[in-house]
Parts: sequence; C-alpha cells; structure tokens
Amino acid sequence: MNMTGRVGWVGSKKLSGRNYYSFNLIGVKDMFFRTGTVDAGLVKGDQVSFEYEENQYGLQVDVKSIVKDATPSATQNAPAVGKVATKDNYWEKKAQDDKIRQHIISYQAATNTALKVVETAIQLDILPKPAGSKIADKFDSLLAMVEQVADDLVLKFENAPAHIKELKAISQVADSAEDVDGGISDD
Repeated sequence: MNMTGRVGWVGSKKLSGRNYYSFNLIGVKDMFFRTGTVDAGLVKGDQVSFEYEENQYGLQVDVKSIVKDATPSATQNAPAVGKVATKDNYWEKKAQDDKIRQHIISYQAATNTALKVVETAIQLDILPKPAGSKIADKFDSLLAMVEQVADDLVLKFENAPAHIKELKAISQVADSAEDVDGGISDD
C-alpha cells in the first residue's frame, strides 16, 4: 500500500542488541510504520511518501521506496528560539496546517460515508456478512470492509480536481457546439 504524509514522530527501540526503527505520520492515529533495523534518516516534519505492507510485525515499510519531499522539515521552518515568527511564516504554517486538517476531515467524512455504505450493502445482501466464527474476527472483517470503502472514497476525492477539469472541457466543447448550431431550441 502507498502512504503519504508528514512525519510526526521518529523513534527506535533496542531489542536483543539491535535497534529497530519506526515512525508515524501526523493525523494518522495509532499507525506506526516500521523500518526494521534500517535507520531511514527521517526527522519530525519531513514530508514523505512510501510503500508499506502489513505483516505479523505490523506495518513494514519498504525503505527503498521512501521519498522525501524537497521542502525543508518543520523543525527547519520553525523560527529560532527567542525570535518572533513573521507574518509570512504564520500564513505559510497556517496553509500547511489547513492542508493537513482538510485531509483529516476528508478521511473522517469518507469513513462515515463508508460505514453507511457497508451497512446498507450488508443489509441488501450486496456484501457478505463479516466472516469469522468469533466476534473479534467478524469485527476485524467489518473494519476491513469499511477501511477499503473509505480508502476508495478518499482516492476519488483526491482525484476530483482532474475530473472537474474533464467536465469543464466537455462543457466548453458543448458550449462551442451550441454556438455553431445557433443554440439549442426547445421547439
């Protein structure tokens, strides 16, 4: 799976004489991405994208897939201690925070919508009832369904600007066709 976001925490833990590294992203609650024994060189504030998979050890990152954005980290953007942030810094930081906040709001809305979609689909026998003999297995199955639908909705939301451009182009072609034909008549 692919993930993009701003690093909110980086840490390591020593087990059996080896350091194991992990990090999380701002706005992605309770998800810690592991890089194993490889220090990926991430710092808090880095904008990153990467591939990961879930295995028996958690969310394992393909370290070779990590791409850092060229923008400086949040710690580098922060004003020096004792100095007042300028008006320009304020608006830049606010714009960054707004983008993150909007992404979180979009994901929350997609999750709420996904929950209703899955609930309705199960009631209408479009989706199978959650599998498993134990309540925990059924719950995990239901969460997986909701997460998949939510992820699909978020992708559609993120791709919406491209679809809007396509619709505008189609609309402009239709408008120019009306001009050539002298307009559409209701007769």
